[in-house]
Amino acid sequence: MEKLVCKNITFKYSEKSKREIVKNFSLSFNSGEIYLITGFSGCGKSTLAYILAGLYPEHKGVLVEGDIILDGKEIEKYSTQDRAKKIGMMFQNTDTQFCMESVKEEVIFTLENINYPVEEMDKKVDEVLEKCGILYLKDREISTLSGGEKQKVALATILALESEIIILDEPFANVDIFSAQEIIDILLELNEKKETTLIIIDHRLSLWKKVNYNLITLDRGCKISDENLNIYLEDREISERKRYTENEIGDNIFEIKDLELGYGKNVLAEKLSFEIPKGKITSIIGKSGAGKSSLLNLLVGIVKYKRGSILFEGREFKKLKDRELLQEIGIVFQNPQNQFITYKVIDELLFTLNRVYKNQSEKNIERAENLLREFNLYEYKNFSPYSLSQGQQRKLAVLSMLCGNQKVLLCDEPTYGQDNKTSREIMEFLSKKSKEGLSIILVSHDINLVVEYSDCIYEFKDKEMRRVEYI
Repeated sequence: MEKLVCKNITFKYSEKSKREIVKNFSLSFNSGEIYLITGFSGCGKSTLAYILAGLYPEHKGVLVEGDIILDGKEIEKYSTQDRAKKIGMMFQNTDTQFCMESVKEEVIFTLENINYPVEEMDKKVDEVLEKCGILYLKDREISTLSGGEKQKVALATILALESEIIILDEPFANVDIFSAQEIIDILLELNEKKETTLIIIDHRLSLWKKVNYNLITLDRGCKISDENLNIYLEDREISERKRYTENEIGDNIFEIKDLELGYGKNVLAEKLSFEIPKGKITSIIGKSGAGKSSLLNLLVGIVKYKRGSILFEGREFKKLKDRELLQEIGIVFQNPQNQFITYKVIDELLFTLNRVYKNQSEKNIERAENLLREFNLYEYKNFSPYSLSQGQQRKLAVLSMLCGNQKVLLCDEPTYGQDNKTSREIMEFLSKKSKEGLSIILVSHDINLVVEYSDCIYEFKDKEMRRVEYI
C-alpha cells in the first residue's frame, strides 16, 4: 500500500533563485518497506529528506510545483503533532535537532509534543534510552556527548514518537561500525514488528548487504538515475591486511605523557602516553564516546588539561599563547558549521589566505578560486556556506583550514556524509599536503580510508591509547 507519494516535486531555496535543488521528482514509498537513498554529495538528498518529512517548505524554501501525499492526504494539511505521529526524521547534523540541555529533557520534550501522558513519561524515557543502549547517558548534558552518542540520542527521540515512517539522513556518520550495526538492528526490528517504513540516506551500502531494501540512486537535482553508480558511491572493503611499524617514522611533532583527559567528573583517560610523528597522517580510531574528539579539542587548545604533559615540537603546550597555537595548529570540526565565520564560500578561504599572504588580494582570489575548482565547489563560490549540503560544507571546512599553512591539521571525521569518490578526493588532497610536510591527525570511523591513507594508527580503547600494528 502506498504510504507516502511524491508527485512531480520541484523545490528551490528562494523565489529568486535559479537553482532548483529538487526537480520533477516523483516516487511512491510503500508501507512497511525499506528504502535506501544514495547519490553523490550535493545532489539534494538531505533537502529531499526534509521535504518528505514535511519540514520544507514549511520552514524553508519554496515548493515550485508538485504534491506530497501522506496516507491519501496532502502533507501540509496535517498539524505538526499529527504529522510527527506519521513521520519522524533524524537529521544528519544532530546539533540542529536538539532543543534541550540534557538527554532526559530532550526525550521528554519530544513526548510533550505529541501529548504523551505525563504519568508515563519517565517510563518511556528509560525504555527508548535503554533500547538504544544509552540509558547511562540519561542525565548527561547533550553538549558533552560525542558525535556518535548524539546520534543515538536523536534515534531515541525518534523511537519515542513511534512514527509510522522514519527518515534517517546519514545515521552512521559519526558512529563506529559496531554502533552502526546496533542501530540497524533496532530499525529492522521496528520494520518487522510494527511495519515501520524506513527511508534511509546513506553512502555506506556495505552495511546493508543482508537487508532487503529498495535502492534509489539520485543524480543532481534528485533525478533518479538508472546508471550503475555504486562503483563510485559505495565504500570499498579492505582487500588485504596492512602492517604499521615504527620504522621510518622520524621526528615527532607531539609527545604526550601521562595525560588526563575528561570533562567535569567524567574521566575518559588518566595516563595517556603516545607520540604523533611529524609530516605523517596519524589516525585515531575507537568506539563512539571513547574520547577521540575530546583529545583533538585538547590538542588544539580549546580544552585545557590539568594533569600530564604535552610537548609540541619540544615546547610545553601550556606555555604557548593562543595566537601561537592558532598560527601553527588548525582543526576541522565534526560539525563544519562551528567554524564558518563569513557569508560567502569564497570568503571563507579568503579570510585565511589574506592573513597568511598579506597584501596579495588579487593573487589570493586566484588561489581561492583554484582550490574551489579542485574540490568542485567553484559554482557555489558566492553562496552562503550554510546553504551548502552537509557534504559540501565538510569539503569547504577542510579547504579553509588547509589555506592556513599551519604545521598541524586536526581532522574530526573529515569524510562523514561523503560518497566514496568525494571521500577519496579529500583524502588524496590531505595525503598530498602530508607529503609536503603537514602533520595530520585524523579521527575517523571509516576504517577503509584509515587503513589506506594512514602512516600510523592508534586505537582509543579502555581509557588507553594503543599503537596498532596490523589491520
